[in-house]
Amino acid sequence: MTQRPPDAIVRLRIHPAKQGGRTVKLVDGHFQWPVYVGDERAEANDCRFDVADGRRELAPGDLLERVPVRFLVPELVRGRLAPGTRLTLRLHDDFAVAEVIEGAPA
Repeated sequence: MTQRPPDAIVRLRIHPAKQGGRTVKLVDGHFQWPVYVGDERAEANDCRFDVADGRRELAPGDLLERVPVRFLVPELVRGRLAPGTRLTLRLHDDFAVAEVIEGAPA
């Protein structure tokens, strides 16, 4: 099965614990979370962050420069992922932010 192209390429920053982030590493390897796009806070959209370097964990304070993102329902965010758009990642609380570097065509 061929994987569809990413919906965006982002710069991903996991908040350090002292800035309200998690106090433990995120251990999964799949890295799929709900995110808010821009200033939206009514509905989160599930997406998968494809960390290409083979990491199986992300630690508080980590910064990844180019991470492909695929939304579970891309139609809900199509046209809203312009460069500079902020994504807020959430697991009980906001724990990371991402900034769109490259968005897919609308």
